[in-house]
Amino acid sequence: RNGYPYEYEMLDWKGAGLNCQTTLRLSKMPKLHSSSFIKKLGIIQPIDQINVRNILKAILSGVK
Repeated sequence: RNGYPYEYEMLDWKGAGLNCQTTLRLSKMPKLHSSSFIKKLGIIQPIDQINVRNILKAILSGVK
């Protein structure tokens, strides 16, 4: 979606083991306990890890 700077469209969603294009909404970070998860769907790949880390740094520093 345009105008949502903290949404990230994964580049290597297939490499992560996901079945379809995936967008991460990083502006909403709920506090979840590990028991809230049923199963692991995939593993985020290095390129997406780097990009997500950079967005989270921007969020935490207050930069858009």
